[in-house]
Amino acid sequence: MSASAWGVGDVVQIDPAHDQRFGGCFMVITEPKAWGAQGYVSIPGKTGVAYYRCPSEAMHFIGIAAFVVDSGDDDDASAPPPQSAVDAPSSLPVPRPGGREP
Repeated sequence: MSASAWGVGDVVQIDPAHDQRFGGCFMVITEPKAWGAQGYVSIPGKTGVAYYRCPSEAMHFIGIAAFVVDSGDDDDASAPPPQSAVDAPSSLPVPRPGGREP
């Protein structure tokens, strides 16, 4: 997938060959970039999420998230995990960019 095709709420899997720790993790894109995207991933073996930057060639499209966790603080390095995908007050619905369906 080309870099310009990434959208907010896209779920991608990070190539295991790209990163020893986060390879294989699913990332929810929060900021598409010309070179790839920034998003959040669950921290392997820990509670919470970490923000991660990944080049396009190391991401594989999985689908579109129903919600994107909003930490409420742009300077915060991590956001609390949602209570659930349905009732988390810090989650925002994601528009379906380009008319794509999950």
